[in-house]
Amino acid sequence: MQVENFEDLKTSLEIRGFAPSIFPELERQMQEGKMDFVLHYAERLDEDKSILCQLSFEKHGSDDRYFFNRCQATLMKGEEVMSQISIRPSWKIKVEEAARLMEYGQNVAVYKQNIIGYRQVEEDQPAEQFRFNAYISLDPEGKTDDKGNLLLNTYHDNYYAKRPFDLINQLEKPEIHFETKQRYDSVEALAKDLQHANKIEIVMERNGVKEEGFLGINARRGKINFMDANGISIETSPVKKENLDAKQTAYVKKKPWVNQGPQKVAWKPKQNKGLSR
Repeated sequence: MQVENFEDLKTSLEIRGFAPSIFPELERQMQEGKMDFVLHYAERLDEDKSILCQLSFEKHGSDDRYFFNRCQATLMKGEEVMSQISIRPSWKIKVEEAARLMEYGQNVAVYKQNIIGYRQVEEDQPAEQFRFNAYISLDPEGKTDDKGNLLLNTYHDNYYAKRPFDLINQLEKPEIHFETKQRYDSVEALAKDLQHANKIEIVMERNGVKEEGFLGINARRGKINFMDANGISIETSPVKKENLDAKQTAYVKKKPWVNQGPQKVAWKPKQNKGLSR
């Protein structure tokens, strides 16, 4: 067993959120020198939900190095299987992110940078490696592979070329005014939380009435996703630009933002309150 290879695999699993309890079994399997092996991992998420993972490793053909090939993740509610997906290690999706993707479906997404991909440039030549950024989401009613895993959808930056998905701008100029229950120091902090497939608790105002709900990301549509208290997506009607600008200006005057106008709006947190727009 190569010690450096073992340490690299430990680091790889750590950044994906796996607990250190899995490391002794990883070391034992590597010491046995099998051509391939599978590790089993389980983590309780709350009182009735847990995630089960099968991590596949394969030995390099010419030396003793092992590679982390794939992770099959299953979301359980008690004894019932809620969802099952297969994750490529290059996506660097964490355990809890995978659980949220399976639980919330298209209402949330993760954003990953420098994902490694391969493409065939010339016939009869080895595939060429490239890197890309993408939002990753899951359609609970979507297609499955031959093992019953729901297929994850990746939306590359090029997907948004004609209609850019500017998350910060959408949070600063939302179609529905809202305030987060959790306190955020900046809009960037809120955006980062959303890009980890979190469903953010909010209080929003619709038709002059305040109501509780959630905020997420709909990667397919390239929009922030408003949900009601039951987690059901709310359809937001298109707003004419002049009306949106007028509403935005009036709203900013009521709030203690430092910058107004075309420049970036600075978010100032209220004491013991979340961000509001």
